[in-house]
Amino acid sequence: MTLEEDCPDGYDVTQAVEVRISQRRSFIPDVLVTTATAAARRTARYEPHEVVLAVEIVSEGSQSMDRILKPALYAKAGIPYYWRIETDGGLVVHTNRLDPVEEIYVETGRWTKHVDTGEPWPVNLPISRLTPRHL
Repeated sequence: MTLEEDCPDGYDVTQAVEVRISQRRSFIPDVLVTTATAAARRTARYEPHEVVLAVEIVSEGSQSMDRILKPALYAKAGIPYYWRIETDGGLVVHTNRLDPVEEIYVETGRWTKHVDTGEPWPVNLPISRLTPRHL
């Protein structure tokens, strides 16, 4: 997983782990960054306050979920960062930061060659190194 190569000690990068959004709803993001403390529990499920970044890879069957529903619910749950990777016509990474007052995500970048952002840590990631499982 390319994102974990530069991941600082305070965080952990994983895949296919459940995030319990509410009593009745949970999602399994394609990539998930949690606090290292939460990861040390080696749990099969995280609470939203333990999640730093959720990454979803949009496929033909998940467009409305990954573009509309999931970011709305992740934001409402207080997850600080959300990245959406579009795969139609080449990879594009949309990075978003939570506006905690409005409980919505604000786009911080749209990346086609490199993800070059300082959040949640300094990331300089060549898009060519991303290989979504869904392609």
